[in-house]
Amino acid sequence: MSKQVKKGLVHSNHASVLPQNYDSTTIIDKNIKRKGSRKIFLSTSPNVKNNTLSLQYLQEIKKKTCIEASKGCKKILNDFPSSTSYFDKSRMSSISLINSEYTYQKDAKKGKKRVEIEDMMKKINLESDQNKKIDSFKDILDEIIAQSKSYGPILAIIKQEFERVIADQSYTIQEHQKRIHILDSENKQLESKINNLSDKIKDLVLQLNQAENKLVEMTSNLLNLNNIERGNFEQSKENWDKALQQNRVYEEMLKESTVKINYYKNKYCKLADLIKLVDNENISIRAAYVMLKDVITDNKDLNSEDKETNGWDKKNDCYMMKY
Repeated sequence: MSKQVKKGLVHSNHASVLPQNYDSTTIIDKNIKRKGSRKIFLSTSPNVKNNTLSLQYLQEIKKKTCIEASKGCKKILNDFPSSTSYFDKSRMSSISLINSEYTYQKDAKKGKKRVEIEDMMKKINLESDQNKKIDSFKDILDEIIAQSKSYGPILAIIKQEFERVIADQSYTIQEHQKRIHILDSENKQLESKINNLSDKIKDLVLQLNQAENKLVEMTSNLLNLNNIERGNFEQSKENWDKALQQNRVYEEMLKESTVKINYYKNKYCKLADLIKLVDNENISIRAAYVMLKDVITDNKDLNSEDKETNGWDKKNDCYMMKY
């Protein structure tokens, strides 16, 4: 045998031939171990073709051998069912134990959180005072922020923003309260002045009634003068002059009384209209006070139509307020 013989393979004339003492199974096993590291070259010479196996035949043998080997492995695995089932059972029991422990821990955490929430709700419901209840809300919120790792930072930012807004609103409310206190004191002063003016109105009404009574009395005296019999007077020039002078005096007194009566009557009409406006809330208290002060301090003769009636309209012998 020549030097070209190596591990059962004979290379002659660049052709690969099978030795006599090797079967096909041995060749396939060695080819499987080599894993394709060595290529098998078949000669194309016609003298060698009849004594060699074709490459296609060798590949078919290799494929059949691999299929039989895989079937053998499956058969070996099927021969040990008890060991496999024991492994599956032990593995499933371990998984079940882990799941039960995890579920127990999870339920314990949920129960603890539920108890904490119930304690917080009891703490809130027990407080009856509104200020103390708000303080309880703040304490509970701080506790939630401290315990919550995921929502704690967000809740802290929201709390800071709410505290800032509440501080601004508290300052605004304090300013409004100061303004309300000032307006309340001014309102009390105006009410006091209005009460004083009401007393003055009552006095004016009383004076008006007295002036009307005097007018009635003077009218009666004038009528009595007309009823005096001429025979009671001496037909002398001196007596007639005295009677004429007396009539002139009465006439002047009548004019003065008429002026006063008209003056008080106009004031009475103005005050009555002003009282109606205040009762119907058609005018503010401040404006009513100003106009009432003008009515009381006005000493002009309002009987004259040529005089200005600032803020008033003459109607039915009374000066009605323009509104």
